[in-house]
Amino acid sequence: MTVGISFTNGLEAIVIADSRASQSGRQSDSFDKMGEFNHSSYHGVIFGAGDGNLFGGVIKNLKFEDRKTLDDYVSAIQEAHKQRIDRSSKSYLESQKAEIHKKASLLPKGSKRQQFVNKEIAKVLQAYDQSMQDLQNQTVFVVVAYDNQKQRIRQFQMHFTGYSENYTDHIEIGSGADGANMYFMTRLQGVDSKKLNSADLAFFVVNGYSLSTVNQGVGGTPKMVHITAEKNEIIDGDRTRVLANLSGAYLAEFPVPVLTRASTKNLMNEVLNEENPRYEDIAKTVGLNEIALKTALIPYSVWQERANKQLFNGPGIGVPPSK
Repeated sequence: MTVGISFTNGLEAIVIADSRASQSGRQSDSFDKMGEFNHSSYHGVIFGAGDGNLFGGVIKNLKFEDRKTLDDYVSAIQEAHKQRIDRSSKSYLESQKAEIHKKASLLPKGSKRQQFVNKEIAKVLQAYDQSMQDLQNQTVFVVVAYDNQKQRIRQFQMHFTGYSENYTDHIEIGSGADGANMYFMTRLQGVDSKKLNSADLAFFVVNGYSLSTVNQGVGGTPKMVHITAEKNEIIDGDRTRVLANLSGAYLAEFPVPVLTRASTKNLMNEVLNEENPRYEDIAKTVGLNEIALKTALIPYSVWQERANKQLFNGPGIGVPPSK
């Protein structure tokens, strides 16, 4: 359960991934789903969706300094990922085989014992094939990097069975992918991504992320990275929360009509690029105080509720009456 989004104009990219993970019926909003790598010939990030243990294994094992090209580097990551799964699968199948033969020892030697063994092995193999199919469908990684040799951003999608380069300008994965993809597919009609600047990329990425939070399992303070020809720039948590809050307020049309597309893009550009953004003024614009704006990421659904109460039901909680 997660969402990861990448959007590029070809020369730079904005990448975002949520931080929510669940285990044993509980959830945490502080799970890092993105890993960073730097090489003299390339630099970028990798993010994943699906089995937290598997993409944790990938993200924590990104040291392949001997790989001189980005293609070789991605291949090495995928091969190491496959080997980890192969070792785990082999151990599982061997334990299942041993268990079957232990049970079969209760039967007399002969055809009945062999029939039992064959039947139980067939069940294990069927379940194993299904689990591998589910794993391929549910656990996926995306590599986004600037390739110094190609002098452009390159994106790859990777499963344990292989990898391929992705030539679209945006990628969305995880349980929140449909919400983000719907935003991109409806809002980018007629837009030439090559003509977008970093503020434009951030505007679309953060809005796509905001809409994805209505899906189950998506949430927490996302990790956001700006990849340029020079470096990977990790956007700090305060700025990321401000960007997400601006997005939620804008998409929910709260307050109306202050946050237009142009004004929201300008404010996001300020948050991204100014050393000291005017957080106090931004907080007043969206009806929060500065501390809340920077430290509390309000989900899109809550922004929509606040807006609807103001628009249709009178002032909502924390919404001053219109003058």
